[in-house]
Amino acid sequence: MKNILVVIFSIVIFCSCSTEQNVNEPVVVSKPPLNLKYDVVVYGGTSAGIIAAEQAVNMGKSVILICNSKRVGGMTTNGLGNTDVGKSSVVGGLALDFYKRVGANYNIKGAKWTFEPNVALKVFNDIIREKKITVVYDERLLLGSGVAKNADGFIEKITMESGKVYQGSFFIDATYEGDLMANSGVSYIVGRESNSTYGETKNGVTGISDVNIVDPYITMGKPHSGILPRLTHIKNIPAMGSGDDNVMPYNFRLCLTNVPENRVLIEKPVEYDPMEYELLIRSIANDPSLPNWTMIPIPGNKYDMNNWGAFSSDYSGMNKLYPDGNYSVREGIKKQHEIYLKGLLWTLQNEERIPASYRSKYIGYGLAKDEFIDNNNWPLEMYVREARRMIGEYVMTELSITNKDVEDAVCLGSYPMDSHIVQLVFIPNKRVNFEGSLFIAVNEPYGISYKSILPKATECNNLLVPVCLSSSHVAFSSIRMEPQFMMLAQAAATAACIAINNGTADIHDVKFSDLQTKLLFDGQVLK
Repeated sequence: MKNILVVIFSIVIFCSCSTEQNVNEPVVVSKPPLNLKYDVVVYGGTSAGIIAAEQAVNMGKSVILICNSKRVGGMTTNGLGNTDVGKSSVVGGLALDFYKRVGANYNIKGAKWTFEPNVALKVFNDIIREKKITVVYDERLLLGSGVAKNADGFIEKITMESGKVYQGSFFIDATYEGDLMANSGVSYIVGRESNSTYGETKNGVTGISDVNIVDPYITMGKPHSGILPRLTHIKNIPAMGSGDDNVMPYNFRLCLTNVPENRVLIEKPVEYDPMEYELLIRSIANDPSLPNWTMIPIPGNKYDMNNWGAFSSDYSGMNKLYPDGNYSVREGIKKQHEIYLKGLLWTLQNEERIPASYRSKYIGYGLAKDEFIDNNNWPLEMYVREARRMIGEYVMTELSITNKDVEDAVCLGSYPMDSHIVQLVFIPNKRVNFEGSLFIAVNEPYGISYKSILPKATECNNLLVPVCLSSSHVAFSSIRMEPQFMMLAQAAATAACIAINNGTADIHDVKFSDLQTKLLFDGQVLK
């Protein structure tokens, strides 16, 4: 059989742990030859992108990982050290192998679900070296005109901002944003569907809290002074279950420590705006017992910091332009999130209007000095919980999860349906409220459909989308976990390789029975 090659987009690999490799040295196995047609082009250096590349190599195909950042692994190497695993028994295949490799780095037999960012990076680096995956760094898709698709619905090549061109037989979009998918003319949605769209009960507007949390006015009790920043002014409360363009909020998953020798204290940002934190300060005055972040212990005397409550590390409502934004717009939003979060930490530790007893809970923490040393100890990736979602051959919905009626599962999900607060709202004659929070347990694991990673056959025939898959907002709030992205990516690469082996140009022609057999053989858990 003609030896065709595989392309996979990724992010630069830097190792922040103690290894022989310089921490600022990307892992370069070999330089890709020019004017070469690859088997599979995977755009996105997330954990999903690496797993897709690894599986393609395992199935005898050449792989190139093309990256638009300085670190492979996505959120898995950028601070999300406490894995949202749900039921660990559903994790299989190369995803499980990754977590076992993490365990081995801590001299633990079996999978380990909590880890330091530098260890996750080391593991992915090891995989790239072992599999001899060719990685191309700092390349971004040329938005608008970077995808060349023929009249039959097949992507032929993609062009980077640098002018470099990559041709392929199959393409995998493993980004959190879905840029390759969107620029290929594939249908997608940003925001929340109404309940009526797919016959759901938990989608759309979740109901605005009627709890009077804090005074919304710049000068307390003075409506003429105006309302505080970040508040959405709502004159008429939208109907429960109605759709809108809101998406889950973003933040950074910081790696913190309270060990002085390994701690970098948070400084007050130059751009600090005290009004951004007025809601926080007033909420603490209302109820000093409420925490404002959650600290999950990870190895190395470190903590994975995440959001807790309405006024925490999530910059709710400030990301609406991100999913469809160009690179400049996104970088601006990312910078705003960084400034906000640095200011939040400084406020909790230093603002004199916050009681000293409250500040004392936070004052001892700082950034881990031995993490992200190439970026001033700050994660390189912002946590994009949700951006675009494809509308493909099959849409995963709340009913897919609760009824468990998927017949072509390529992996399983088990995490609760978990949407963070999407907006802080001001309703006339009321105080500050919030909307969009959702946390509903999933009692039993459910299957994630193969067709949910396929575009409609009428739109594109050689693209697979394992991250921004075809899913409603509420279903995605459960699916959106790193282990599931990895397993979906393994399924995507497997399907592409089966198509190549069978001489099939259209990914929709792959028989699910063939895919299922191979996935089971490779250790994927399907039921």
